Amino acid sequence: MAKEEEKRELYLEQRRLRNRKHQLYTDTLQEFQESHPRRPGETTRTNPATSTYFHYTRRIMLEHDALARILPMSVELRSREGREALHAMEALCKQDCTVVYRTSLEPIDWKCICKQQMDK
Repeated sequence: MAKEEEKRELYLEQRRLRNRKHQLYTDTLQEFQESHPRRPGETTRTNPATSTYFHYTRRIMLEHDALARILPMSVELRSREGREALHAMEALCKQDCTVVYRTSLEPIDWKCICKQQMDK
């Protein structure tokens, strides 16, 4: 009798988990559909600036973030922000260039995807 109850409880728990998984999937799908256009010419509600590759790298690479924040400003090069921008640009130039490429776009044998030779 106890085994029957355990089986029943396990079955009910599995069913609850399947229902929860299905509900999460449905909610996520609905959010996705609402954020993307349904008709040609309709605009999206999401901000395209937050979905770009640069926006992602900006958050994980301090130099990118500093440049994105400072370059729109009109400041003198000798100011604190100007020096910070120069340091960020210098750091970017000194980095290994394979870091700034997406893995699918990394140069192969120092040639870009259009087969032209690239310098380090």
